[in-house]
Amino acid sequence: MATPTQSSSPTMATRDPDFYWETFVFQAEDTYWENIVFKVEDILFRVPRHGLENASVIFADMFRLPTPVGGQTEVEGQSDDNPIVLEGYTSSEFRNLLKILYPSALKVEQVHLQEDSEDVTLSTSVNLSKDEWLSILELSNVWEMDVVRATAIAELTSNDMTTPLEKVVLARKYRISTWLEQGLCDLVSQRPGSITSLDTLGVTLGWETAARVVSIREQLQSAAHIDMGEAIEFKSDCIRCPECSGGLWKYENICMNCPRVLGDPEVHYAIGTQVLPPQLNGPQCFIAFLGGIFCTFRRSFRDPKCPRSWGPKAKSRTCMSCKKVFLRSDQVLIKGITRKFSGELEELPGPPSPDLKVKIDAGCYVSRFFGDEVKSLQEGPTQDIG
Repeated sequence: MATPTQSSSPTMATRDPDFYWETFVFQAEDTYWENIVFKVEDILFRVPRHGLENASVIFADMFRLPTPVGGQTEVEGQSDDNPIVLEGYTSSEFRNLLKILYPSALKVEQVHLQEDSEDVTLSTSVNLSKDEWLSILELSNVWEMDVVRATAIAELTSNDMTTPLEKVVLARKYRISTWLEQGLCDLVSQRPGSITSLDTLGVTLGWETAARVVSIREQLQSAAHIDMGEAIEFKSDCIRCPECSGGLWKYENICMNCPRVLGDPEVHYAIGTQVLPPQLNGPQCFIAFLGGIFCTFRRSFRDPKCPRSWGPKAKSRTCMSCKKVFLRSDQVLIKGITRKFSGELEELPGPPSPDLKVKIDAGCYVSRFFGDEVKSLQEGPTQDIG
């Protein structure tokens, strides 16, 4: 928090029309709640101290230890001539915060976010814009106003005011783990026509995050095509090095997308691009991304299916002939397939809700690639109540 300071060069200030209150508000337990004068930019605000004191431990500590300025006996905040000056903030930002703390004609009460939740927010019919709620989120974060912060997060979430990209940016800035997960899941699940470009992702979120998002998109696309039957089916020993045609599979390898230990050559699935076979009349050959290869549990009737968010997964494969290492983003050769299918497979019904399936898989991948970051937001110095 920028420490409130006495203005070094007094300037003519204007009283705010809504939040400059002339008199004491009420008396509780034989103690008057006095009004405090703040100056933000060139605007004076005069409000009861109890609202800020109850909402923020920072303001509570400030009000308990008033410090006279110079030789004066009057402490800051007691008059227009000696206000508490809030440097580094705009008057509109502070006014937005006061709308929540002092809604003069609206009922505001603390309520639980859910019946079984200990998290508390404010129940209010104050109608604010996206920018106003964002400014409230900013100040509540700076001044450690947990209930106000929860209210801003709840309002921005319930009214769907932020884009997936904004959710990720704001989640990292204000340590909101749920927004990080939601924003990333939405980004990797975007439909054609509404996809955020790689350049926009890179500039806004950083190139490492952008690369992960694009990689997850490709793997989700592969998984969706497999669910619809638009894929190739092949055995483990068909995965080959594109350069020497050496095998990339060996007994007891771990799956690329779940923690299963693979046994004898078993069925795998991927989306592949057909290429000419190395020999005339040879087996059908396809090129596929290594990270887009799913084990037999992708189309299994058993749960959990591939991919899964928990447990170890393979990060690479090594050619047993030329020893070249292939990473998840590298293309490999699929030499010989069991079958190629397009359209729904009658014997393997698809999921009841394709959109739900995409969300489930997106959550798996986001948990896998961004799980540590999500956890760090939950365990950070600012309690994640989002």
